[in-house]
Amino acid sequence: MDIQHNNVAGRLWALFSEAADKPKNWAIGIVWCDLLKVPRDEKEGDASKLSIDTRLAIYDRLNAVYREVRILEQQIRDGYDPTRASFMLKDIPRIKLAITPHLLGNQWVEVLKHLDRATVDSLENCAIQLPKEGEIGKDDLEEFKNSVTELMAELSRGKIKDESLSKWLFTLLSAANKAIDSYWIGGARHFREALDYTLGEILLVYRQFKDDLEKNEDAKGFWSRMTQKVLGPLGGFAQKYNVMRPLLTDTGRTVGSVLGYLEDLT
Repeated sequence: MDIQHNNVAGRLWALFSEAADKPKNWAIGIVWCDLLKVPRDEKEGDASKLSIDTRLAIYDRLNAVYREVRILEQQIRDGYDPTRASFMLKDIPRIKLAITPHLLGNQWVEVLKHLDRATVDSLENCAIQLPKEGEIGKDDLEEFKNSVTELMAELSRGKIKDESLSKWLFTLLSAANKAIDSYWIGGARHFREALDYTLGEILLVYRQFKDDLEKNEDAKGFWSRMTQKVLGPLGGFAQKYNVMRPLLTDTGRTVGSVLGYLEDLT
């Protein structure tokens, strides 16, 4: 998917430009699997054979796309005068109709009737006018993905013996992993949300596991690598989302400040 304009409208334009070119006689479920990066196995060759999990994943990602459309609406209303905003938003109802749940076995033509070229091009017009977000390089994203995957695998193999601590660390890593997987549609904002969640969890839970993280060699080493390889880059990626509201500080200092604050309380 070629994203030429790195903002919410640009990502939606890339998605729906590709959607508008799909054959009209293909099954809706198969097309959405392709467009929304929903994995399916060889047994799911046609829409009638899509598993429940695959169908739920399609609807979950359609919901994520719908959320992006709502965010686009809000950005335009907040950023432009009512007359200009009204013009920029005139085709959004058709976009919403295109992603309204249809029977997955029906033909793609049901979706295409809402996606004429003018509707898709209106998203490009929005993308050109809206501020751009900072871009995250493919190599940086891949390196980050590898680090998160590696650490999650260590936890799955029982690297941390304390089950509660292991589950908590896995939850933090899962938030970062979800941000990676949804970057293609949500951009750096999803890293911002993952960062907010992670720092909130550290504030709430860190003291519960403080002794293990500072004294148990396996846990201490794991936490050190996780801070360096995941929390640090996570903050850097989150700073790329600075269109509407700036990130207050970088994650390295933020994590340090949060842990310092917790030390003062103990």
